[in-house]
Amino acid sequence: MLLMSDMAPENLAESWDPVGLQIGHRLQSVRRIGVALDATFEIVSESIREGVDFLIVHHPLFLRPMKRLDLESPSGMVVDAAVRNGLSIYAAHTNLDSAVGGLNNALGERIGLKDMSVLGKNIKNEEFLLHAVVPFSVQDRVHSILGEVADGIAWWRGMGEENESCVVRCRLASGRVGGVRTKISSLSADARTDIIPAGEIPGKEGLGRIGRIDRAISLKNFACEVKKALMLSHVRTVGNPEAMLERVALCTGSGGGMIKDAIAMGADVLLTGDIKYHEAMEALEHGLCLVDAGHFGTERMMVDLVAEYLTEALAARQHGNISVMPLISQKDPFCVV
Repeated sequence: MLLMSDMAPENLAESWDPVGLQIGHRLQSVRRIGVALDATFEIVSESIREGVDFLIVHHPLFLRPMKRLDLESPSGMVVDAAVRNGLSIYAAHTNLDSAVGGLNNALGERIGLKDMSVLGKNIKNEEFLLHAVVPFSVQDRVHSILGEVADGIAWWRGMGEENESCVVRCRLASGRVGGVRTKISSLSADARTDIIPAGEIPGKEGLGRIGRIDRAISLKNFACEVKKALMLSHVRTVGNPEAMLERVALCTGSGGGMIKDAIAMGADVLLTGDIKYHEAMEALEHGLCLVDAGHFGTERMMVDLVAEYLTEALAARQHGNISVMPLISQKDPFCVV
């Protein structure tokens, strides 16, 4: 989990997004890592067949609160199979989208976008990041305290003089800070906590990207180049096919909500997926062209992106006993007839 936190820090996730460990034990030993876009039953079954014990996916399992866990339901079958076979599942979603070198950067590079900058800022209002070092003996109780009030909880073992301790990082609303620090201090006099304002994430992190292409090109030809670059059978477009484009905005997945950002940043076109009718009409009214390459089409490169990163990171840390496997059974649920 630490390697994924380095690539896509959990504090970059949107406030509604339950990223991180979805199923499993945070101190589980890992020998084979699988990477997929979704933790479908087919992907989980493939993971089990291939001996994967830690599955990294893009989309979280529990975007909406569950009122019951029926093991015969699709989501219940995933949970049941994972738990019975010792498969942990970890999600890197909007944090991977927002991270430098993450999924939006990868999409921009794939289509040849130059001089990329963030399209939408990653802003956390009235939030703080808590960093705490606590003895192993109170880890479970600290985790219980944080589990009720915190987001993006990530644990790792202490190093050096802290080898008898463990370290936790999480995100807290401002009104929760004092109570959490008091409770942690009451568990151990050796616990240490630090708080920093979350505020607007500095630097180049955030949802979406905007940049330029090498030469002006028509919407029709740009769409064809996108289709080729992403290896798609089709894309949808909105706007005059002969409109000339040079400044390109993009957002992986469902980016219709970033139409206003693209207009404000002076984009000629927005490349994304899952465009709705009224979003298309809004773009037309403002002279913004759209290319809808689908949710799956703009995000499936996540598998190779994460697998390549983990392979290199593990080799650099001399963890040659851990292998990484891209999982390939998932297909786009849509087809065109």
